[in-house]
Amino acid sequence: MNPSSGIVLDTRRRAATALALSLALPAPVASAQTFWTHYARSEARPGLVGEWGVAAVDVAAPLWTASLDESARPITFNGQSGPVVDRQRLYALGRSGGISRIFAFRRADGACLWSSPVPNPVTDSWSSPAIDEGSNAVIVAAGNRVLSFDAESGTQNWSATLNRNIVNASPLVTPDVPRRIFITDADGFGMSGRLYCINADAFDPARNPHAPGQILWSTIIGGTSGNSPAYAGGRIVVATVGEFGFSAGSILAFDARATAPHAPLWAYDNTEPIGFFGGVTSHHEAVYAASYAFGGGQNAANLVKLDAVSGSLFWSVPCNRTDAIPIILDDGRIILSGGIAGFGASPSVQLFQDHGPSATQLWDSAIATWTDTNSNGLRDPGEYLSIGGWTHQPVALTTPTSTRLLVGTLPAGTSTAAPCTHLRLIDLSVAPNSPSFIVQTYFGAGSTPAIVGASVYTIGAAGLHAFGPDLDVNRDGWIDVEDLHAWEASGPVPGTRDVDRNGITSDADRRLLIEEIRRDEQRDMAGPLGVRGRP
Repeated sequence: MNPSSGIVLDTRRRAATALALSLALPAPVASAQTFWTHYARSEARPGLVGEWGVAAVDVAAPLWTASLDESARPITFNGQSGPVVDRQRLYALGRSGGISRIFAFRRADGACLWSSPVPNPVTDSWSSPAIDEGSNAVIVAAGNRVLSFDAESGTQNWSATLNRNIVNASPLVTPDVPRRIFITDADGFGMSGRLYCINADAFDPARNPHAPGQILWSTIIGGTSGNSPAYAGGRIVVATVGEFGFSAGSILAFDARATAPHAPLWAYDNTEPIGFFGGVTSHHEAVYAASYAFGGGQNAANLVKLDAVSGSLFWSVPCNRTDAIPIILDDGRIILSGGIAGFGASPSVQLFQDHGPSATQLWDSAIATWTDTNSNGLRDPGEYLSIGGWTHQPVALTTPTSTRLLVGTLPAGTSTAAPCTHLRLIDLSVAPNSPSFIVQTYFGAGSTPAIVGASVYTIGAAGLHAFGPDLDVNRDGWIDVEDLHAWEASGPVPGTRDVDRNGITSDADRRLLIEEIRRDEQRDMAGPLGVRGRP
């Protein structure tokens, strides 16, 4: 046999596969965000996905659970933190061998590829990492430091030291060039909290005369705790606590491209005398945030909508107390996770409708499902559906025909160290007391999930859980076009062609695999940012 014949056959096979890919599905919808790079998905903190694969999300049983590091040491994950995900890997924070670490896992099978030490989280901080795609790096905010690690090897690239510790705030990487990282430190009971701007891009004497990891500027913004900034069209928008017990919190906007400290572009002071202990989200030239009230009932806090350009208030509406970020749907509905078990409140998901100049609450899941079995007038545990909560960031899944929510259940008590106990997929087209409200429930995981395609990743007591399709058909540990080759060739291992794991091998499995492979097609063609292959 001619030695070159194998090459020719392989070339023909690849050409045939490429043709099959081009004919199998319509052209992919362009998406600037096909990975899960930040807490609440991207730098705008939208908390929702609406792309190929979402309709196939299934959380009945995990594909795999990761609980050991690369040296086979048990991992205890930071309970309320969330993972971030790129094409082949996901990254999460926890401890192994008595040391706090950032861990990298293979998406295909959950194998731990590497871990690197990071500072201990302060007061059980649930900060999540971020992915800096331009540098192929993972960013961690822990203790009083912001650190960058090479995504493939785990080698530390640089470290920046802040004035104070970071508590519950997650870093933001801007999409601009040169790229910057923004983070807040914590001063929950004073007025000295800061917003920091850190250079993430490579040094260039003309374009970017700054070293990676260099703090370009910081500015005092007031009381801070858990205030993850968001990116809104060239602006960095961040909320504050205010002066605890004396003044209301604020929402401020800064120039994302500035290289020196500057006054806010605008500032909004909360119309209610309470502070913001969480992040903000940007959606269609508007900014949304929800506050945390330390007293009162189920709606003692407030949800606000601001003009992203001017900072002017569109409306403020009562809501459950929270550190979570609102999720804004294109039809004007707004999802908010909030509440704590006690102190006059209950964990719940609330749904609002934006009417333009005003907003109304459509329902509260705890109130809608409450049955006062002991007739004491209190929402006791077990008397209502416990979903959401003040530390939990759910994810909305939107398709042309449905809107669903992946949401967890907080553990008993008020500690933020333990992970969620349940993960539920709920249907937002029906009321919480409807029998069809809960689509699926998984017991044993549910903390702040991340989604890529039809794959869901979330932390539970037993480890980091992956739900969704089994995409690694050829069992080489990676998800790529070679898996489609293996599927077309009937697969090397019996059963591996059942991609959707429903017990039946059919064309639906092939379509799901092609959807995953093609999902980032336009992204790859657009440029090198985020285009990562095997290590």
